[in-house]
Amino acid sequence: MVANKLSILIVDDSAFIRIGLRHYLENHGFIIHEACDTIEATFLFEQHKIDIAILDISLQIGPDGKEGLNLAREIKTKMPEVGIILFSGSPSHYQEFLEISRKYRGIAYLYKGSNYKDELLSAIEQVGKGGVWASPEIASYKACSVSLPLSKAEQEAIQNALRHFGELSDKELDIVQLIAMSCDNKEIAKQKNITLNTVSAHMTHIYSKLGLEEKWSNADKRSLLTKAYWMSKKTNRMMGSQF
Repeated sequence: MVANKLSILIVDDSAFIRIGLRHYLENHGFIIHEACDTIEATFLFEQHKIDIAILDISLQIGPDGKEGLNLAREIKTKMPEVGIILFSGSPSHYQEFLEISRKYRGIAYLYKGSNYKDELLSAIEQVGKGGVWASPEIASYKACSVSLPLSKAEQEAIQNALRHFGELSDKELDIVQLIAMSCDNKEIAKQKNITLNTVSAHMTHIYSKLGLEEKWSNADKRSLLTKAYWMSKKTNRMMGSQF
């Protein structure tokens, strides 16, 4: 990725945030541009080839009447190939993020937590290849049912699935992530550029590897898989690793 010299635009009204991100990303070999508002961002898009835009979701409305989420929609409408990373200290915009991610590829929702810089590189990698990604804190906010009391059978199924996550291939992990992001099979097929039959075949292999037996309905399997995924992300995050 560094060798490709990706051009990244940082749009944030906080100079402190922009400077910190600029130094961090330049040290990783990226070409960085900065904008403090949407008008400056629009000008930079006209003057430079931008590969990825990091947008503060809560960007204050400027003279042009736009803000972070609206700017993201406009960029994706006009330049769908540009990767978008929505940057926020709050998970409350998840629904808007989900709506955009269902329509466009190459978008992420990054939480301004203590480890956001490490996660930023993961977000850049994902949106750079047209993927959809969210920080664990963001996604767990939406999938709050993960933290609700589970039946003994559900707990056992999730724990068993977690033990076998390492057996999944990279392609299968990508599909599991999309499921956890509430993508249906049709959306997965579109994002991965594969047929619905291929998605179904992958799902069968995934459920088999993770021991999600036939006694579970398809909806239950999907729910258990989602919960296992976010639990695995939380565990790996605590251990300082990512699968």
